[in-house]
Amino acid sequence: MCDLDILLPMEPLQMTVSHPSAKPRLLIATDDAAAGGTAQVAYQMAAALVGEFDISFAGRRNAANACALDELTRRGVAFIAHEIDEGAPWRNPLQSLHATDAALDLIAASEPDLLLTFDAAELISFAALKTAASRCGVPFVTVVNILLENIEQRVGPTFHRLVAGLADAEAIVFACEAHRRRFASLFPDHPAPSHVIVNCRPDRFFEQRDPLARERLRRELHLPAVAFLCLTTARIEPHKGQALIVRALASLRRRGLGDNARLVFAGGGTEPHLRALRREIARHELEDRVLTLGPRADVVDLLDASDMFILPSKSEATSLSVIEAMAKGVPVVATGVDGLLELIDESCAIMLPLAEEEAVPAIAEAIERLSRDEPLRLRLAEAGRDRADGFRIERAAARYASLLREIVERRPGKAERRYERSSIARGDTIDFADPARAWNVLREGWSFSEAEGVWSSGASSSLLLRTDARKGEMLRIEFELSAFLSPACPAQESYVFADDEPIAFWRLATPGWQKRSIEVEVADDCGRLRLRFEHMRAAAPAALGETDDSRVLALFLRRLCVAEAKAQSRVA
Repeated sequence: MCDLDILLPMEPLQMTVSHPSAKPRLLIATDDAAAGGTAQVAYQMAAALVGEFDISFAGRRNAANACALDELTRRGVAFIAHEIDEGAPWRNPLQSLHATDAALDLIAASEPDLLLTFDAAELISFAALKTAASRCGVPFVTVVNILLENIEQRVGPTFHRLVAGLADAEAIVFACEAHRRRFASLFPDHPAPSHVIVNCRPDRFFEQRDPLARERLRRELHLPAVAFLCLTTARIEPHKGQALIVRALASLRRRGLGDNARLVFAGGGTEPHLRALRREIARHELEDRVLTLGPRADVVDLLDASDMFILPSKSEATSLSVIEAMAKGVPVVATGVDGLLELIDESCAIMLPLAEEEAVPAIAEAIERLSRDEPLRLRLAEAGRDRADGFRIERAAARYASLLREIVERRPGKAERRYERSSIARGDTIDFADPARAWNVLREGWSFSEAEGVWSSGASSSLLLRTDARKGEMLRIEFELSAFLSPACPAQESYVFADDEPIAFWRLATPGWQKRSIEVEVADDCGRLRLRFEHMRAAAPAALGETDDSRVLALFLRRLCVAEAKAQSRVA
């Protein structure tokens, strides 16, 4: 079994299947590749529904989710790599909107009867995929796991274009009633039916606490046996409120209280948010009292080792981490906001105010009170277990199966589909400042669109050119680009591959726009040409101490032109 704390159900959901022939094909996609809450729900539903549907699962594979994806594969789920902007979904709405060719590739590869998306970027995830599904006659259901306030203002002018495709959804599923109501206030006359299916957790969290795991984890983390351990399992983000907990512990120390209290934060985050939290800890000189562990595969054991759980979040759906803590019998302290109000109340948790200036002293009081009051801890633990019992995984899986089966059964038979992608003719120029064209060429390893083009992101990046050339013909690809240069990084060096064959080595050591070109033979029957760049000196400005930009940069693409090569065609 996979040890990653995505915690898939042990067995697929067993239901009566009304289809006498092959199981319906279900494509599940998520843009959360960092094993966050949205990803966990997606993985669990894929594992639970594999008995009723022939499932393909689309997303980005990385170190954080590899174990879970391998487990899904062992259970009969087919994985399809699909590029997403999981690092910072708010930064790249134009990729979501314009990557139509990649979306059509995904639908062609999976040939689904139904599409189910688990969206991590509120309402703007998978805009192109939903549009492509509608174009191909594929019904789709969207799961909105989080919906914060002021989304229209935060997304900006592309918001209504990004959400337009939701009008074609067979259903929109929300993880809590509060977010369904927020959506209804934004779109009071929206045509898509809405449903609430709360998040749930698998049986492993409902087992009795393990005292041996408590002792072992505390030894491994170098925590005193008598320490009062306050745990938060959530991504490190401002709206999750980890900095408020740090300030609360600092206020206790100033008053000579909370000497045995220790904070443990388990969860990933972007580098700017991690740096901000580390600065907050250092500002209060709490490095010896606060541990930041990053993403963990052993959340169950961390809960066994903890004495209380804190989540002063500004917005939540039915929080997975709160369900986990209650199921394990760990007293919960959390804000009463959105879906949390549908999950907890004062009978089973200590409720925090939402205003920061009120939340900090309330957290401090809760730490001090629970550290001294064992009867209160026991009462909240028992009440929390009782409340969590209504949030087991079978409940959500049954709701999803019923909804999806009803949609498949009422839809007509699948018609012949046409997958018409964009094409680049010889003489065409791709201006990477135009996102509508750029994101049908850009594939893995690119950052968000900027005024003049797009940066590579990471050590490897690729393009997919769909040309009008025939197999064996020679093309000349001309690039206008610049490089990330700095005193600590005086040159960029990149190897260029065409369909995995090395064809060029570029060294750029001069600031400003430069031109490079390659001549390649088309090896694909359909005129496709895949170019890959391996960047030897890609670097993050933040790591070099130059700016707060944590992207790993190498090349900035401005334009690309496809032309007839000077060499003679090899086509007879």
